[in-house]
Amino acid sequence: MFGKLFLKYLPWWAFVPIIALMAPLAINSVQDHLAMRADLDAAKSAPAPDVLLLKDLVLDANRDDLTEIAVLGQFKGRVGDIEAGKIDYGYALLEPANGEGPAVALVTEGYLFDLLLDRIAQARTENGVSLIRGFEEKDHRFAEKIKQSLQTSGENSAFPVYVVEPYWGTRADALDGRLGSNLLFVVISVGFTLIFVGISVTKFVGWILRIQANKNRVRLPDSNPKGQSEARRDTRSETKSQQEHSVVRRRR
Repeated sequence: MFGKLFLKYLPWWAFVPIIALMAPLAINSVQDHLAMRADLDAAKSAPAPDVLLLKDLVLDANRDDLTEIAVLGQFKGRVGDIEAGKIDYGYALLEPANGEGPAVALVTEGYLFDLLLDRIAQARTENGVSLIRGFEEKDHRFAEKIKQSLQTSGENSAFPVYVVEPYWGTRADALDGRLGSNLLFVVISVGFTLIFVGISVTKFVGWILRIQANKNRVRLPDSNPKGQSEARRDTRSETKSQQEHSVVRRRR
């Protein structure tokens, strides 16, 4: 109900600020999608990364492109949960089997956390380590929240914690899936922007047509007073001529 009133009674210019806010978001989403497509195409043409022991894993935090990893680490039962963007996530910590080194936090949405633990168990080898393949999560908020969660539980390691979104199917399906999820956001942002542009343009055209119709309604049918005056004189002359002709006929 409110949405219908919103679209019906707002003037065309009220949509301009909305479009000004949404257009940059839509443009950025398209640019990000094209950059991601280029990264994924490059990844598809490249071989899968070599499997590393977790203690040897080093990732550049300043890289913004796609980073794919394959590591062997041990799940020692350390889990936790965080909240990001009003969404609950669960994480399971993969640690070096021997010695010290960085850890990998495997992150998934809360309702999929039990499935994540099952997948880790299925990936466990005879040596008690699990082979995990996935993509580094570039949103640094996850790493910061996980570190805070670990510190709360008494963990204060000097080694970094890398956040990884694991995949369990084929590599090709995982790469295509990342592109598909990003494409959905592009379609939504661009689609809503075009909808508001269309509404604004339609209302603007209607506004112009109403102004023109009002001008035509108040315009006089004949704006030539000289022509009206001459027409009145011709009418009086014709009437006088008819009266004189009538008088002559009566005299006869």
